[in-house]
Amino acid sequence: MLVPPFLDPMTILQNRWYNSLANALGHYPSSFQIIQPTPPIVANDEGLWACSNVFPPYSLTFNTVLTEADPFFDSYATVLSQLQYPESSFEQDIGAQNFINWKSYLLTLSSPPTVAQLPLVFYQWACIYAPDVASTGQADLTQDAYLFNAQQALQPYLAPEARSPDFLMSWNQLLALLNVSQGAKWTFDSSTEPPFPENTWTDGINIDFWGVYAGAGSNLALSQSFGESQIQASITINALAVLPVIPGAWYNSSIFNTAYSAHNSPPWKTDANPNWDATFGIDGNMRHFFNNLLIADGVNITLHSHADYTSDIQHQIAANASTGLWPFYAPTSAIISNKVSFDSSGMSIEIASQSGNPMLIGANVLGVNQYLGQ
Repeated sequence: MLVPPFLDPMTILQNRWYNSLANALGHYPSSFQIIQPTPPIVANDEGLWACSNVFPPYSLTFNTVLTEADPFFDSYATVLSQLQYPESSFEQDIGAQNFINWKSYLLTLSSPPTVAQLPLVFYQWACIYAPDVASTGQADLTQDAYLFNAQQALQPYLAPEARSPDFLMSWNQLLALLNVSQGAKWTFDSSTEPPFPENTWTDGINIDFWGVYAGAGSNLALSQSFGESQIQASITINALAVLPVIPGAWYNSSIFNTAYSAHNSPPWKTDANPNWDATFGIDGNMRHFFNNLLIADGVNITLHSHADYTSDIQHQIAANASTGLWPFYAPTSAIISNKVSFDSSGMSIEIASQSGNPMLIGANVLGVNQYLGQ
C-alpha cells in the first residue's frame, strides 16, 4: 500500500497501531476510535459515567489531554434551553379566532389541565368547535409537552445539590461484565501492518497524539525516530468489555431528535445561542457520539524498538517513562509499571497493569444521524 506523502513517521506508526488494535479487538474502522491516555478508571459510578459524558473528536485517536471535549450533558442541557414552542406559533397554526375561543374555553374549566393533558383536551374540544385544526393543534401542544417534560427531567441534575449525569451501566455492573468477558492476545509488527487505515469514519484523519512517552510531541526528533523504527510487540488483555453508552433519565431522545430534524423556529428560538449550525452543523460540537466503550482489564505489553538511541535520548525517555509510554500511556503507579531498557539492538519497553483496575482503551463512534436512528 502506498503511504500518503504528507504523513510523518509517528502518524504512520499510530495508524499501524490503530489497524492492529481494531483488528485484534474485532472492531471496524467505520466506527472505531483509540482513546489515550489510559489510566485506571476512577472506581465508582461517577468515574465510569465521566468516560461516557464527552463527545469524541473527529480523529481515529482521542487524546483526552490534548483534545478538550465538551461534556455531553452540558451541551444537551444547553440545547434544550434554546428550544421553545411559543404560543404565537400555536396561534398561527390554529388561527386567531380559534385561539381566542380555545383560551376562553380553558377559563371555563374548574381545574386547568396540566401541560401533559393539554394535547388531548385540545383535541376533544377542537373535534367539536374547530375540526380542521384538531390534529395540527394537538401536534403543537404535544411537542410543547415533550419539551416541558424533557426540561423538567433535567432539574435534578441542575439543582444546587445536583445529581451526577448518569448512564445506564454502573461500576458494579462493569466489574460483573468483565468477570465473564474474554480477553485478547496478539502480536504487533510495524513493518507488516498497513500504514494507512481504510474505510474509516474520519476518512483516515488521525491527529493529536503523543510520541514515545506521555507529553512528548509526536513531531519531536525522538518520537519521529521511534515511529520510523521497526516495532515488535506482544500484547495481552485479560478481560475486555464492550460497554453501551446510554444516557440516564436526564436525556430525552424524542425532543433531541426534533431539535436535530428542525433547523428553524420553532423549536429553536429565533435568537438561539448556540443555534442548530453551532450544534449540528459542519463545525458543530454535537456531530459525533460514543455508541459504546471498550474497557480492558489486566493489560500487559512487551515491546522492542529497533532504532539507535543516543545516551541523551535514552536518559530523556527513561526519565519520562513514569508519565506513561506508547501505545497506552498509563502512568506508573502502585498498580501500573512502565519499564524501559536499552541495548545494542534498540529499546525494550514493558508495561503491566494489575487486574481489577479497568482502563478505557477505545470506543465506537456514531455520527449524529446514526445516533438518532436517522
